[in-house]
Amino acid sequence: MESINKVYVLEDRAYNAEELKNVFDENKNVLTYEDYYNGTHKVSFVLLDQTKPVLINGYPYGRLRTQVKYWIESNNYGECLVFQSQNPKTLVWNKPKKSCYVDLGFMVIDEQGHITTISLNYNDGESKNKAFESLFLQHMSKKQKIIFCKISGYTETMKDVTFSVRARLYKHRETGEIMESVNIFDLNKVDECDENGNLINKVEEEQKEKQYKETINKSINYNARQKAHEIFN
Repeated sequence: MESINKVYVLEDRAYNAEELKNVFDENKNVLTYEDYYNGTHKVSFVLLDQTKPVLINGYPYGRLRTQVKYWIESNNYGECLVFQSQNPKTLVWNKPKKSCYVDLGFMVIDEQGHITTISLNYNDGESKNKAFESLFLQHMSKKQKIIFCKISGYTETMKDVTFSVRARLYKHRETGEIMESVNIFDLNKVDECDENGNLINKVEEEQKEKQYKETINKSINYNARQKAHEIFN
């Protein structure tokens, strides 16, 4: 997959949806990746200059039409698309509205000619991570590259991690009966156990879980550093 060679820079004026649709038709790129179920996804977009707001004209405002603007905000919560409309009667800009935060996002034009984001999150998987790197890496800021390294470290580690789910069972202290549910008033008569009736040592389990998490975090940090070395050197 080739990287995006061009970031489209809109002029310093208000655009309408038809104009943005024409920009999309003439400059579109495609992000292709597979999800965890091997389903293929294709997202078409035009990557915009992230450093300045996009101004749109003719946006519905009740029975009237007005101008709106979009831009990307980045903070400790992640990155989000911000929308702000102008009151057509007073020409005062209303309070900005934020979309949901993503871990790593870019402002783009979609196939309908709308301004939206294309994003990469920690749990998006290896396929999307690699496709995102190929397309967007050269257009990431230093801060975004650092975030991408962290996401890549997480993705590389978690692709080899498996989880098991154990049913919560209880063993009656007097009868030895194993039960899946217990009346709240009988909790003092049972102990938690596995499917074979062996009692669960909660202290031991908590210690194993703590060690397991520490091992995973070390692996994530190591893989993130490896990706950072690859990108920044």
